[in-house]
Amino acid sequence: MNNLIEYLTYKIEEKLYFMPPEYVINLWLLSQELNLNILRDVSLAFCLDRFEDLPLNSIYELSKENFLKLIGNINITSTKAYLLKVTNKWMDHHNVSTSILFTKEKLYKLKWCYLLNKRFMPLKFLLEQQIG
Repeated sequence: MNNLIEYLTYKIEEKLYFMPPEYVINLWLLSQELNLNILRDVSLAFCLDRFEDLPLNSIYELSKENFLKLIGNINITSTKAYLLKVTNKWMDHHNVSTSILFTKEKLYKLKWCYLLNKRFMPLKFLLEQQIG
């Protein structure tokens, strides 16, 4: 059984960068549910690398935990403006206020992290604090 999983993971990895982004985000979610760690990591890396190519409706449908895993990752490739736009749209889609996603203190720190252009490491730390 393990050989079959390894073989399928290898085959999917080979074709991953030729897959449409909407399939890759679904593959990331499915691999989490099935606990296929290598496939999960590879598909997440693709999502981070081509974040701005991901379909917005797929991003908006993510749970809070998965959304924060995606936008809070240090390796995300995105402009500040696009990341903030997606975050605001995600919160609107889920009828979530900023205070539920982040406490005021963490949001204040988050804004300063963006202003100081040190967004990734502090953002990841703040998001992990929020989830945990």
